[in-house]
Amino acid sequence: MIIEQGTVVAANADWLVVEVLQTSACGSCSARQGCGQALMSEWGDAPTQQQKNHFKVPAVLGAEVGTRVDLGMTPDTLSVVALLVYLVPLLNAFLGLSLAVWLGLSEPIQLLCLIACLGLSYLALSRIHFDKYTRLVPQIVRLHGLRKSPDLIASSPMT
Repeated sequence: MIIEQGTVVAANADWLVVEVLQTSACGSCSARQGCGQALMSEWGDAPTQQQKNHFKVPAVLGAEVGTRVDLGMTPDTLSVVALLVYLVPLLNAFLGLSLAVWLGLSEPIQLLCLIACLGLSYLALSRIHFDKYTRLVPQIVRLHGLRKSPDLIASSPMT
């Protein structure tokens, strides 16, 4: 199981919004000294490089705003989500390009068809409410308790 630690930033009777800080994996890599990617990850101010990801998960007893939690997801589920996010738009872009070629359209129009189908795929995926599919949603596997300083709890609006 893949586990990430986060903090509950919003709570309801049915669901919680958990904020997870995205950090670079470069800190634990043994090839860090000779890697250009590690150099780029350290460039600039570290706090501004951290991104906040929000996950809407089913509520569990004892979790409230400020509670630190462990979110877990099986590798199989992560593979399904990756296929949805990467493979579906790629296949739709390929189908759009194939249709444009089959219709005998010029190359600039073929390129526009490819880009349009790619964009429409991402738009369609962004409209799907994945929280309805409980298999694709991370689950809370452990509660750690409240944060020590409540003023650190800040959230960007969930889209």
